[in-house]
Amino acid sequence: MRKTLRFLQLSALSSFLLAACGTQDEFDLSSLSVTSEDDKSDAAGKSPLTWARPSAFNVVCIRHPCATNMLFDVNTAASHLVYAYDWRALKLTQGDEKNAEAQAKNMLLRGRYVSVKVAGEPMEVYQVTRANMRVADLADSPETDRYYSTKAASTGCPQAPCNGLAATRLNMPSPQPEIWTGVDLGKLGLSQKGIATLQEELAAGTAYVSTNGQAKDGIVPVGQAFRPLKAGPLQ
Repeated sequence: MRKTLRFLQLSALSSFLLAACGTQDEFDLSSLSVTSEDDKSDAAGKSPLTWARPSAFNVVCIRHPCATNMLFDVNTAASHLVYAYDWRALKLTQGDEKNAEAQAKNMLLRGRYVSVKVAGEPMEVYQVTRANMRVADLADSPETDRYYSTKAASTGCPQAPCNGLAATRLNMPSPQPEIWTGVDLGKLGLSQKGIATLQEELAAGTAYVSTNGQAKDGIVPVGQAFRPLKAGPLQ
């Protein structure tokens, strides 16, 4: 169930989750078909694919059944209280899935919201199709930051060869991407090798960034970057 009403998320509550609210054992995720990005949402009657960033704070449970996570649809004002994640589309091992569940708050996710009934109450499950781990131990703000996919720019550069990036805000597709001269990755605290690797991935369109700063001479300050879960840490 889509909910826009947010619970208080003060840091004092970040480790607080009422234990008396039941478990997810009452809903069997296998009752849902495994989602795919190849699905045609309208034809299949599915919700659209949405980029989301989980809250850094736990949800305070009011009554059973309990939503366990709050997700923010990046670059929008929408938020969802989610009963469970469904990781099956990623084809993870049991151990990797358990780790993904524990690390979800550090990820940028793509997937679909699915309405379900738990103990007779409407709830939502988020079916994950992509999971991207944050690069640095820095706090980004999904309510205010801007989140982008990038790829090497083929047009719009001041001069050839074109070393810039074409950047598109997630959940806000546009026929005309922003053209960046480059990105400032200094805040991420990466080694020179790590910076070079991340720059290659941004040009290839396999990594994502967030920013809350203004570009200077076309160079955008990056507050956080996200890489595919299976990519492993940067060296």
